[in-house]
Amino acid sequence: MQLPSKPKTPLADEDKEKIARMILAIEAIKKETARRGLGKGKGGHGGMPCPVPGCRGRVAFIVYVMNGHVMASCTVKGCVQFRE
Repeated sequence: MQLPSKPKTPLADEDKEKIARMILAIEAIKKETARRGLGKGKGGHGGMPCPVPGCRGRVAFIVYVMNGHVMASCTVKGCVQFRE
């Protein structure tokens, strides 16, 4: 028996923009945390200017010592916020 496939719905332009901002921010924050020597076994926290073009906020981040995962949030509401 074959299950019916779900129809694929295209992403809205707003969703594509959010995803692009998120990827840009994750890559920049990962570079910054690596530059500071943070990761699994060496946690810490910090901040940096938001890497999203046109945003004038700051991104605060925390790196967890146990697994090196990052939690970050921009000071501008609706910009970027994520947790690994």
